[in-house]
Amino acid sequence: MIARFTVFFSLLFFSLNPCIGQATPFTQIWGDPFVTEQATAVVQLPSGSIFITGAADTDSIGGFDIVLSKLSPNGNLLWQKYYGTPHQDYANGLLLYDEDHLVVSGNRTEMVSGSFRKIAFLMAIDTTGKEMWTRDYPDSTGNTHFKTVEKTPDGGLIACGSVSAANGNGNDSYILKTDATGNPQWQGEYQDTLGDVAQAARNVPGGGYIVVGDQHQQHGHYNMYITRLDSLGKSIWAKTITQENNGGAQNVIVTASGNYLITGESYPDISEFYFDIYLVMVSPNGQIIKESFIGESFAEAGYRVYESPHNIFTVCGYGYNFANLSTDMIVVRTDSNLHETNRRYYGTNDLDQGFDIVPSVYGGFLAAGFSSAGNDNQFMLVYDPFPEENTDGLEIEGQEKWAIYPNPVKSGEYFYRSPSFLPTKFTIYRLTGQKIAELHWDAGQDRAKMPSHLTPGVYLYHLEDGRNKTIGKIIVQ
Repeated sequence: MIARFTVFFSLLFFSLNPCIGQATPFTQIWGDPFVTEQATAVVQLPSGSIFITGAADTDSIGGFDIVLSKLSPNGNLLWQKYYGTPHQDYANGLLLYDEDHLVVSGNRTEMVSGSFRKIAFLMAIDTTGKEMWTRDYPDSTGNTHFKTVEKTPDGGLIACGSVSAANGNGNDSYILKTDATGNPQWQGEYQDTLGDVAQAARNVPGGGYIVVGDQHQQHGHYNMYITRLDSLGKSIWAKTITQENNGGAQNVIVTASGNYLITGESYPDISEFYFDIYLVMVSPNGQIIKESFIGESFAEAGYRVYESPHNIFTVCGYGYNFANLSTDMIVVRTDSNLHETNRRYYGTNDLDQGFDIVPSVYGGFLAAGFSSAGNDNQFMLVYDPFPEENTDGLEIEGQEKWAIYPNPVKSGEYFYRSPSFLPTKFTIYRLTGQKIAELHWDAGQDRAKMPSHLTPGVYLYHLEDGRNKTIGKIIVQ
């Protein structure tokens, strides 16, 4: 009877788990071959539906317009909608706020007092494509723009980008905390006398934020900077990561170990003429732990990165593909020491670039960017299971595998494991790799309560009982 009970729930687990089923890679390129189009950000719902934002010079509303596309799990375009003003509108970031709506960050260009200015905005759109609200954040005399937006623990938003410097010399970093509907609450501190731009802001364990960006240097080029802000936006510490040549930040994640991993581009030394993908691991107190230059003979850059269990990092950007003698979207996987372990190129014989990458609910990743396959740029989306991660020892051959059920499970409700013979630790991670909860089962115990603070979404879990280890995904409703 016990064996039949276990098999039943194992089958139930696999029937509910969306990670089973789709593993067919695809590359989709679509759009008008005579119109400039590019995707800048991608998210995936637990159901498998894919949303991509970007911009297109269709002039359907006026000039460049914001574009939101919905695709099926296998990459088929379901619908595409445009948003904006009669002027130029650009989407730079996309947040899956919950399963019902998204938030887009970017900037638009408008005529103000006889001159064109950039104005930062946030826009909420539901998953049917209906605009819910839009907030503009202009500067009284200069320009503003937003790069990324992230949901904060209190349900609000934190967005970052740049604002024209008060001294008229370039830009300053612009870091804005809002409530859930975009109403400003505070503006973060970080400025440099020669100019800087914030590229990404992330929540950190224990409260507050980590922000990375580009900082202008006295001798003319720019370098990465990283600053730690408290929960009200006050700077706790700041650090410039200097190189002899140009080097800039594109994004940052909080790793499972609590450190900060920055990705961007830089020259490894003064003898080089082209950028490499540049990765820097920084401790919570601002000390550089390790760094890595990943590159070939021509230019490469890393725009986004995510972490899988066991400190495996996957980076997306662009790099020169000697197989077709062109610059392609590149995806590179590294080990915990930031050493390259896998590399793949995607695209055509024309210019292709990747601007965003996220782990797919089916395993592998989704990467979005553009391809110059037509007479101009077009939207590009890649799904690839990628080579299997090194999971030696996670599952022991011949031993019964765990089942977690129900899956999906509601936040704050009980879920179960089977079998349940040994004390077991159950660790939950965000898809970006940040550890957010740890639960424990005693020997013979078969249930635990999903933490009530978890927002709806897909999470990674790691189970271990001293003899066995396994990893998987669980959906919280």
